[in-house]
Parts: sequence; structure tokens; C-alpha cells
Amino acid sequence: GGGGGAAEKKKEKKRKSSIREKTLNAVGGMSEGRHHLVAALQCQVGEEYELLTNVRRYQMRLRVYVRSALRARCEVVGTARVNTGLGGVAPNKGGCVIALRVTVPPPVGDDGLADDAPRALTTSLCFVSCHLTAHEGASMCRSRNESCAGILENAKLGALRVAGKYLDVGHQFDHCFWFGDLNYRVDISDLLEAA
Repeated sequence: GGGGGAAEKKKEKKRKSSIREKTLNAVGGMSEGRHHLVAALQCQVGEEYELLTNVRRYQMRLRVYVRSALRARCEVVGTARVNTGLGGVAPNKGGCVIALRVTVPPPVGDDGLADDAPRALTTSLCFVSCHLTAHEGASMCRSRNESCAGILENAKLGALRVAGKYLDVGHQFDHCFWFGDLNYRVDISDLLEAA
């Protein structure tokens, strides 16, 4: 039977409660709402993950968690906050950016020695979370596109420069993950007219 499922659920509930309690004890000095958010996130990712870093801009938040076993191999390259709201100053629209580098030791062959390439392997990652202008229409879409360009251009991370200018974050890292409340609309009017 069904008794094993109930026991597993009870065990999982107890595990999450333990994680929540440990997290709440570790993050003193936060508001009650923020405490609850951090504890809920930690409960979802589990004890095997830990917060690497986080960025906050007004109501936007970006948190990067890593598996605890990989923590020593992760280095935060930088963080940035870019406002694209009213006049490019208001923080209600814009983006939060976190860049990191993950280094893995060289592969080891069957003989226990490093393979021909004894260098460590490094991958750079960039996470961009943004909140863009809402509403439909071509001018709003242009505004969203301009905001994305502004975030790419104004997030000064890393050290890669060409002719004294920073490369935008889309060109500095091996992988760039872009997400958030993008507010882009799908326009299928051409498809409907063709049908």
C-alpha cells in the first residue's frame, strides 16, 4: 500500500521544515516578508544548494544558487543593476545582472593522471533578469528592444574591452541566460489574415 506514500510525504515535510528553520536562523536582520521568501526558496532548492550571490533593484531580484559541492569552483565576476524606466533613471523597469565563472579541474584518465590537456576548464555564465515596458503596439516593442540594448550596453561586467570600450554582456560570456517579465506580445495577425 498507500502507507509508504504518506510516510514519504511526512518525511519530506519534516526535511523542508528543517531547511526553512536553518535558513531563517542564518539570515537574521531581514524583514519578515524577506525572511519568508528566502526560506521558501532555500526549501525549494534543498540543502545541497547554497546562495552564491544576489542582486536587487527596486522590486526586481536575481538570486543565483549553486550546488554546495561546486561552490569552491564558482567565482562571481560581477553584478550590475541597470535602470531603463522613466528617462532611463526610474528603477521600476530595467535589469539585474550576475556574471560568474565556473572552473573544473582537468579530466583524469584511467591511469589517474591528467589527460594531455592538464589545464583546468573554465566556463563563464551571465544571468540577466529584467522587467520591460508593457502594452501592445510597435512603439512599445521598440521601447522593449531599446531597454534590452540599454541593459546589454550599460551592465559593466568583466574586463573585456575593445578600443577602450567594454564589450556588452552578450559578448563577454560563454553562455548568457535572459529572462524575466519581458512583456513581449505575440502578433499572429499575419497568420490569421493568411488563413
